[in-house]
Amino acid sequence: MSTQGELFPTAAIPGPTAPAPKTKTKLTARSVCLCGHERRAHHIGAPKQHDGGWYCLQEHCAYTTYRDGVFTECQCPGFQLTATAPLKRKRPSAGDYDPCATCHHIRGHHCTPHPLREKKAPAPMPCEDCSLLRSERYWGRNCPRCGYWSKQEWKARRAAEWKAAGTRPKWLGFEFEGRIGHCKHVDESNPTGDVRCDSSACAWSDDGVTFCSCQKYKSPWAKAAKPATTPNLFDEDKEDEDNRDPDHLGEPANLP
Repeated sequence: MSTQGELFPTAAIPGPTAPAPKTKTKLTARSVCLCGHERRAHHIGAPKQHDGGWYCLQEHCAYTTYRDGVFTECQCPGFQLTATAPLKRKRPSAGDYDPCATCHHIRGHHCTPHPLREKKAPAPMPCEDCSLLRSERYWGRNCPRCGYWSKQEWKARRAAEWKAAGTRPKWLGFEFEGRIGHCKHVDESNPTGDVRCDSSACAWSDDGVTFCSCQKYKSPWAKAAKPATTPNLFDEDKEDEDNRDPDHLGEPANLP
């Protein structure tokens, strides 16, 4: 009687272990930096100009201690959870005196775009008597179903018309420091007509006729775009040659 399989069972071969899932640490205001201070003690807001004329472009630590009659600020350059974590860089928004990265003229010498926006039709309002949804053309008129006339709708419509009539029209052309200037969006055939700038083109000009060729303001703080990668055709041809069958090399093509 053979009892080898019962007395001496074959040990199971362990299979490949799955890699442990990567857990992402949630970053909160109470997360502790390598310097020992919480993240809320760091400057995590927008870039700000500090005393001395310098901008903080990283989440530096602002924790201050008082010792021996002197206030000492932490020298941590930026918030880090681990030693290998990259320092997060903040990018400020461009101001009126920041130069353009293309033409080097300041932001204030560029136009401000005012694109045309489609006005959405107001939602239909229900009749206060029969709850019929009425469009704007029936506001302040008799309801087409029950003949009800709403005084509240008529008052609201008249108030909106009076407010629009009394509102001062907004200048949509080039303006800097409260002064209206000439730009390339002005129609030369009608220089005194209405102007609407539709791009951030540069309005710098020496003679008022010839303007800078820059068509769009580019912030010097903007992140540089990665260059588009194009496939190398020579590498593909070389790969085709390597994969060619060596038994058929040198044979002429079957011409008709």
